Amino acid sequence: GQLHLMGLHTHIGTMLRETYPYEEALLRLFVVANEVSDEMHWWPEEISPGGGWAIDTIDNAKTPDIEELAKALQATMQLALSTPGKAKPGPRLIIEPGRSLIARAGVAMYRIGARKVTSGGVTYLFVDGGMADNIRPALYGARYTALAVEHALASPEENVCIAGRYCESGDVLIDNIMLPRLQEEDLLLIPGTGAYCLPMGSNYNLVPRPAVLLADEQQVQVMERRETYDDVLDRYQGFKGLVV
Repeated sequence: GQLHLMGLHTHIGTMLRETYPYEEALLRLFVVANEVSDEMHWWPEEISPGGGWAIDTIDNAKTPDIEELAKALQATMQLALSTPGKAKPGPRLIIEPGRSLIARAGVAMYRIGARKVTSGGVTYLFVDGGMADNIRPALYGARYTALAVEHALASPEENVCIAGRYCESGDVLIDNIMLPRLQEEDLLLIPGTGAYCLPMGSNYNLVPRPAVLLADEQQVQVMERRETYDDVLDRYQGFKGLVV
């Protein structure tokens, strides 16, 4: 009935492109491990400096391969274990590349619902999603690019702002991007949305969440069905079935 403490783990951030923060975190974990070992005679079976490894982004920032991080951490662990008078067995080193993998595995597909040109000359394309399915641009300025699905080979013609449907001034997915001229009902694809978008999603303004499809070269299947208004209202007593 007792908990079995397996190891030590830390979280140092996300979108990291250099190995040294992980190396420093790993060294500090070993400092903690040695202090605990001296006092309580416990030694970790596994150790992890956390995840957050980045992906390439639209500002042309390149991220080294995950193998570079693995090699750097292996060398750091060997250094930490070679401390004189502190001979200990090597814990299992855990690397968490999840963000760098899943971010590239997901794309978001939107349909343009309206087009508006302001008196100041800004062209807005309003899509059928926004901050409820991807809060990251509004929350901390995450940047994305976009592709006009039916006009993928067309030349860019205009600067536009991609905005959402949620009646908030901050509901902007991309504030400035060059795209072919698009109209209502055109499809817009935003890549690199596999990480942190769905888990941070919400029913903002009681809007149902979108469907999630799982696709490979052979097939497409529904991984998460599209929500209905009945789904959204089901947790409210007496409301189910009242929305048509």
